[in-house]
Amino acid sequence: MAKNKRKKGISPLTVFILIVILAFIVYSFPQLNLNFHRYREPIKVEVLNGCGKKGLARRLTEVLRDEGFDVIYIGNAKKIYDETIVVDRLSKSKKYARTVAKRIGVRKVVALIDSTKGIQTTVIIGSDYKKFKILKRREFVF
Repeated sequence: MAKNKRKKGISPLTVFILIVILAFIVYSFPQLNLNFHRYREPIKVEVLNGCGKKGLARRLTEVLRDEGFDVIYIGNAKKIYDETIVVDRLSKSKKYARTVAKRIGVRKVVALIDSTKGIQTTVIIGSDYKKFKILKRREFVF
């Protein structure tokens, strides 16, 4: 008589059941926040209103804070800007500014090193602010 040999390994049914259980856990508990980048120290941002629209820097600050950025200064720029600019204050590689710019939807990113301010990035809001989707939330309609 031949002995009934068992196959080694995990059966496809077991794999399927494990995937279903994992999917259930992930979708049932959204507070598990699987965005691992949020566990890093937040980028310190300065927001300057460079378009003259009253309260715009405050509104963008609220949005950026909701996104996990640390806005530590809000103010007005010294002049009016036609185009929104994101300035990296700490690295020539512009890594901090690119992260902020990508979230806002800004294309113009420059590096202007100034470590004395204690910030990593400056956002200067220009007159083109209406084209940014991040500000088109219902609570921020102008």
